[in-house]
Amino acid sequence: MPSSRRRPRPKRPRSLVRRPRQERAQATVDALMEATARILETQGLEGLTTNKVAVLAGVSIGSLYEYFDSKDALVRAWCERYVQRVREVVDALLDSLEPLPLEDAVLPFLDGVFELNLGRQPFIRVLLDELPTVLGHHPLRDIDDHLAARWEASLRRKHADLPADLSLRLYALTRMGRTVTAAWIVEGRPASEVPALKRALAGVITAALGRPAPHKAVP
Repeated sequence: MPSSRRRPRPKRPRSLVRRPRQERAQATVDALMEATARILETQGLEGLTTNKVAVLAGVSIGSLYEYFDSKDALVRAWCERYVQRVREVVDALLDSLEPLPLEDAVLPFLDGVFELNLGRQPFIRVLLDELPTVLGHHPLRDIDDHLAARWEASLRRKHADLPADLSLRLYALTRMGRTVTAAWIVEGRPASEVPALKRALAGVITAALGRPAPHKAVP
């Protein structure tokens, strides 16, 4: 006679149970980060509130607080994500230029940097002037340090005749490049002059690193 007891149902793998929940959570965080970016760019840090972010992201304020306990936490998380994305873009650009000598690589690199930032005056102002008050340091410092390390490693692989103070020169050059690029954008200087600015920057960079002047002109 068959047993009246029911056989237990096989348990579903935990990954199948958790995956939709994890995907929903990631989608919520992505929406909150996108809303944070849009408000920062259009209204600045002063205009950013958790309520505005929740409304723009299409989530409840309670859902927002499940992930971020304050406006500052939102800003910090967004900055971390922004820095990571810029580093990924910079790494891809540097990887593509690795086979070239510095004098041929510097102008295409500057093209990529300007492409990231041109036309974003309000965003650049917030990034440079307002966000450091929340973070306690400049949000682009990590990018500068990463860029300097990448350039130094590449130069040391290719050349033996490098300045003894190469690390310090790269530190100065990355900060100088960031400041000049940001000032140009924030001041609203004409786009028609950008090619000449790139050539000027390229000349300064190659001279500081003891390399030949760039010989590929920007159209």
